[in-house]
Amino acid sequence: ELSYHLGKTLHGLGKYDLAMDQYKAFLKEINSKDDQWDEVTLLLQQAWQGSLIARRERLALVQNAGEPINSEYSEVRPIPSPTVENKFYFAKASPESVGGQRDEKGRPDDDGFFRYDIYSAELNNGKWQDNHPIDPFLNSSQHDIIQDFSDDGQRMYFMKYLFQEIPKIVVDTFSEGLNPLREQGELKGPWGQTRANFDIWENDIVVFAAALPDSYGKKDLYLSIQQNGNWIPPRNLGPHINSSEDEDYPFFSADGTHIYFSSKGNRSIGGYDILWTALDIKRNNWL
Repeated sequence: ELSYHLGKTLHGLGKYDLAMDQYKAFLKEINSKDDQWDEVTLLLQQAWQGSLIARRERLALVQNAGEPINSEYSEVRPIPSPTVENKFYFAKASPESVGGQRDEKGRPDDDGFFRYDIYSAELNNGKWQDNHPIDPFLNSSQHDIIQDFSDDGQRMYFMKYLFQEIPKIVVDTFSEGLNPLREQGELKGPWGQTRANFDIWENDIVVFAAALPDSYGKKDLYLSIQQNGNWIPPRNLGPHINSSEDEDYPFFSADGTHIYFSSKGNRSIGGYDILWTALDIKRNNWL
């Protein structure tokens, strides 16, 4: 057990070569029928990926957005505005939320969880301006978590749910009329009664992550096209993209030729890492 825990500690510190030594030592202490065999084998593969990546030239600088975007509370799902440069939207759970704190059944509870509301923020002269909730008629007593925009910026897709039930995907068209809730409808996606994270390209092609019966393990990536107002049965993107672990949070590139996603599989260096896949136009398949 000592080599297992030491390996994970070294792994977390980015000392991948030393972590691999500990994982190998631990595998010698157990056999392939042991409950921890598959877990440690995956950790060994992830540490090996980490050792390869650590030797590459760094391609980008990652910085925390800092205040006033981030806080002691939870900020998730950043989505860039399709129409306004240097502006993005995200969901935040804090004491400012419309729904306040609620229990698992959605009832007000001072010991409960804060509801997520949708916020926006803009970068001006290199500094983030104070973020603020969007239209008060959109945020509700439920969780409201932005998912995507249509390419022309005229439709916003967001999740609405109380706690652990399957979220409803709401479409807001920004068409203000007599109804103060604007013109909203529900998006019936190809994922059925399953929780899914998705991204839509040109309004009729969707990539989403869900745990469906034909997945290769946990959550997989799927693709579906809308024809005559209906989604065709989703296609699993296959074992060259999906693994026995979770693949999640997919996004199309602006031209639709790449999909960026997060994976906990053996191409990760541990936990969720960002991967990408490109479209092979000649074969109509994802590389």
